[in-house]
Amino acid sequence: MRILFVHPADPSTAFGSIIYQDYLQCDNVTIITGNHILRKDIREALQSHDRIVFIGHGTELGFGDMKSCRYLITSADLQILRNKEVICFWCNANIFVEKYDLNAFATGMFVSEIQEAKTYNLPEDQSLIDYSNTLMCNILSRCIFDSIGKIKNTVYKEYVSETNPIIHFNRECMGFEN
Repeated sequence: MRILFVHPADPSTAFGSIIYQDYLQCDNVTIITGNHILRKDIREALQSHDRIVFIGHGTELGFGDMKSCRYLITSADLQILRNKEVICFWCNANIFVEKYDLNAFATGMFVSEIQEAKTYNLPEDQSLIDYSNTLMCNILSRCIFDSIGKIKNTVYKEYVSETNPIIHFNRECMGFEN
């Protein structure tokens, strides 16, 4: 299986590099990261990979480079994405995935920074947010080569905390009962 990771440079999602850090030297892995990623580069890379992992910011309309205020993946890319396994780690990716019936694991609204916690009346506690971010990234890294169903099951079982309201909120947004 050939995996493509797409992770635009953004200090607020830098923690996402945990997901692919152990795979930097793998022959079957391509990582597109940095500033000013071009849509054409992603579209070309999509062709030769079986699984695509998007890490960063987005909305129900798609995956983006929010520093540049532009989408990198939208419904215009469905023809390519339909035949791929996709992992979408961006806010409200689940709406995008469900709307277009993609074979994917996707997060819902995912509180990963203080301003988001404030918006949702959650504790503005960086240590709770950091723990949540790190736990999710470590889980995804460990099971990145598993089937989409197994990834969903693993996240459901392991992305849990009795005392972390950030994790509780994120799980609810992914459709997991607590």
